[in-house]
Amino acid sequence: MTASMRSPALNRHALDADVPVSSWMTPSPHCIAMHQNLAYAQKRMAEIGVRHLPVLDGGQLVGVISDRDLGLLGALAPERLDSMRVEEAMSAVPYCVPPETPMRQVARHMATRKVGSAIVVDHGKVLGVFTTTDALSALGKLLGATSSDPSPQSEELRVVVSNDKT
Repeated sequence: MTASMRSPALNRHALDADVPVSSWMTPSPHCIAMHQNLAYAQKRMAEIGVRHLPVLDGGQLVGVISDRDLGLLGALAPERLDSMRVEEAMSAVPYCVPPETPMRQVARHMATRKVGSAIVVDHGKVLGVFTTTDALSALGKLLGATSSDPSPQSEELRVVVSNDKT
Protein backbone atom coordinates (compact mmCIF):
# COMPACT_ATOMS: atom_id res chain seq x y z
CA MET A 1 0.00 0.00 0.00
CA THR A 2 1.44 3.33 -1.00
CA ALA A 3 1.38 6.37 1.25
CA SER A 4 -1.26 8.02 -0.96
CA MET A 5 -3.58 5.00 -0.52
CA ARG A 6 -3.48 5.05 3.29
CA SER A 7 -6.56 6.22 5.11
CA PRO A 8 -6.33 9.83 6.29
CA ALA A 9 -8.02 8.74 9.52
CA LEU A 10 -5.25 6.25 10.21
CA ASN A 11 -2.61 8.95 9.59
CA ARG A 12 -4.42 11.29 12.02
CA HIS A 13 -4.36 8.61 14.71
CA ALA A 14 -0.69 7.83 14.11
CA LEU A 15 0.14 10.83 16.28
CA ASP A 16 -1.23 8.91 19.26
CA ALA A 17 1.96 6.83 19.25
CA ASP A 18 3.74 9.80 20.85
CA VAL A 19 1.76 9.48 24.06
CA PRO A 20 3.85 8.54 27.08
CA VAL A 21 4.11 4.87 27.96
CA SER A 22 2.49 5.68 31.31
CA SER A 23 -0.80 6.22 29.44
CA TRP A 24 -0.88 2.56 28.38
CA MET A 25 0.98 0.77 31.18
CA THR A 26 -0.63 -1.41 33.81
CA PRO A 27 -0.29 0.85 36.87
CA SER A 28 0.69 -0.26 40.37
CA PRO A 29 1.72 -3.75 39.34
CA HIS A 30 1.97 -6.69 41.68
CA CYS A 31 5.60 -7.36 42.57
CA ILE A 32 7.42 -10.26 44.18
CA ALA A 33 10.37 -10.45 46.57
CA MET A 34 13.51 -12.02 45.21
CA HIS A 35 13.67 -14.56 48.08
CA GLN A 36 10.25 -16.09 47.27
CA ASN A 37 10.24 -19.53 45.66
CA LEU A 38 9.29 -20.10 42.04
CA ALA A 39 6.19 -22.14 42.90
CA TYR A 40 4.82 -19.13 44.78
CA ALA A 41 5.65 -16.81 41.86
CA GLN A 42 3.84 -19.15 39.45
CA LYS A 43 0.82 -19.34 41.76
CA ARG A 44 0.67 -15.53 42.15
CA MET A 45 0.82 -14.97 38.39
CA ALA A 46 -2.03 -17.42 37.86
CA GLU A 47 -4.12 -15.89 40.68
CA ILE A 48 -3.84 -12.31 39.47
CA GLY A 49 -3.71 -13.08 35.76
CA VAL A 50 -0.38 -11.51 34.83
CA ARG A 51 2.63 -12.76 32.87
CA HIS A 52 5.34 -10.52 34.38
CA LEU A 53 6.25 -9.67 37.95
CA PRO A 54 8.82 -7.01 38.85
CA VAL A 55 11.23 -8.47 41.41
CA LEU A 56 12.11 -6.37 44.46
CA ASP A 57 14.77 -6.52 47.14
CA GLY A 58 14.03 -4.20 50.02
CA GLY A 59 11.67 -2.16 47.84
CA GLN A 60 14.26 -1.73 45.05
CA LEU A 61 13.76 -3.20 41.59
CA VAL A 62 16.33 -5.94 40.94
CA GLY A 63 14.75 -7.86 38.07
CA VAL A 64 11.66 -9.23 36.40
CA ILE A 65 10.32 -12.76 36.14
CA SER A 66 7.93 -13.93 33.46
CA ASP A 67 5.58 -16.83 33.00
CA ARG A 68 7.88 -17.93 30.17
CA ASP A 69 10.81 -18.18 32.62
CA LEU A 70 8.67 -20.23 34.98
CA GLY A 71 7.21 -22.38 32.22
CA LEU A 72 10.64 -23.34 30.94
CA LEU A 73 11.93 -24.23 34.39
CA GLY A 74 8.70 -26.03 35.22
CA ALA A 75 9.02 -28.15 32.08
CA LEU A 76 12.68 -28.98 32.73
CA ALA A 77 12.58 -29.52 36.49
CA PRO A 78 9.09 -29.18 38.00
CA GLU A 79 10.23 -30.65 41.29
CA ARG A 80 12.64 -27.73 41.77
CA LEU A 81 10.03 -24.92 41.66
CA ASP A 82 9.50 -25.23 45.43
CA SER A 83 13.20 -25.02 46.23
CA MET A 84 14.44 -22.46 43.68
CA ARG A 85 14.20 -18.77 44.51
CA VAL A 86 12.95 -16.05 42.18
CA GLU A 87 16.40 -14.45 42.07
CA GLU A 88 17.78 -17.63 40.48
CA ALA A 89 15.40 -17.44 37.51
CA MET A 90 14.67 -13.73 37.03
CA SER A 91 16.07 -11.49 34.34
CA ALA A 92 18.45 -9.39 36.41
CA VAL A 93 18.57 -6.51 33.93
CA PRO A 94 14.96 -5.64 33.12
CA TYR A 95 14.11 -3.11 30.43
CA CYS A 96 13.19 0.01 32.43
CA VAL A 97 11.82 3.32 31.18
CA PRO A 98 10.69 6.56 32.80
CA PRO A 99 6.93 7.26 32.59
CA GLU A 100 7.28 10.03 30.02
CA THR A 101 9.04 7.82 27.44
CA PRO A 102 7.06 7.82 24.17
CA MET A 103 5.15 4.60 23.68
CA ARG A 104 6.46 4.40 20.10
CA GLN A 105 10.06 4.23 21.40
CA VAL A 106 9.23 1.58 24.02
CA ALA A 107 7.29 -0.60 21.57
CA ARG A 108 10.08 -0.36 18.99
CA HIS A 109 12.70 -1.41 21.56
CA MET A 110 10.54 -4.29 22.80
CA ALA A 111 9.98 -5.56 19.25
CA THR A 112 13.62 -5.20 18.22
CA ARG A 113 14.99 -6.88 21.34
CA LYS A 114 12.10 -9.37 21.66
CA VAL A 115 11.36 -8.16 25.19
CA GLY A 116 7.94 -8.97 26.65
CA SER A 117 7.71 -6.08 29.08
CA ALA A 118 9.07 -2.72 30.13
CA ILE A 119 9.10 -1.75 33.78
CA VAL A 120 8.04 1.87 34.19
CA VAL A 121 10.04 3.47 36.99
CA ASP A 122 10.38 6.94 38.45
CA HIS A 123 13.23 7.69 40.88
CA GLY A 124 13.68 3.99 41.57
CA LYS A 125 9.99 3.36 42.29
CA VAL A 126 8.06 0.88 40.14
CA LEU A 127 5.04 2.72 38.73
CA GLY A 128 3.81 0.18 36.22
CA VAL A 129 4.48 -2.48 33.64
CA PHE A 130 4.01 -2.04 29.89
CA THR A 131 3.63 -5.41 28.17
CA THR A 132 3.08 -6.71 24.67
CA THR A 133 -0.60 -7.02 25.61
CA ASP A 134 -0.69 -3.30 26.44
CA ALA A 135 1.03 -2.57 23.13
CA LEU A 136 -1.58 -4.61 21.25
CA SER A 137 -4.38 -2.77 23.07
CA ALA A 138 -2.86 0.51 21.91
CA LEU A 139 -2.52 -0.84 18.37
CA GLY A 140 -6.17 -1.88 18.40
CA LYS A 141 -7.19 1.62 19.37
CA LEU A 142 -4.85 3.13 16.79
CA LEU A 143 -6.46 0.97 14.10
CA GLY A 144 -9.93 1.94 15.23
CA ALA A 145 -11.05 -1.16 17.12
CA THR A 146 -13.98 -0.50 19.42
CA SER A 147 -15.38 -2.34 22.39
CA SER A 148 -18.31 -3.39 20.15
CA ASP A 149 -15.98 -5.29 17.80
CA PRO A 150 -16.36 -9.04 18.24
CA SER A 151 -13.65 -10.57 20.38
CA PRO A 152 -12.10 -13.98 19.73
CA GLN A 153 -13.62 -15.22 23.00
CA SER A 154 -17.15 -14.37 21.86
CA GLU A 155 -16.92 -15.90 18.40
CA GLU A 156 -17.83 -19.50 17.73
CA LEU A 157 -15.03 -21.89 17.00
CA ARG A 158 -15.95 -23.68 13.81
CA VAL A 159 -14.20 -26.92 12.98
CA VAL A 160 -14.72 -28.50 9.59
CA VAL A 161 -14.37 -32.25 9.55
CA SER A 162 -14.44 -34.18 6.33
CA ASN A 163 -15.52 -37.79 6.24
CA ASP A 164 -14.75 -38.03 2.53
CA LYS A 165 -12.67 -41.14 1.96
CA THR A 166 -12.11 -40.63 -1.75
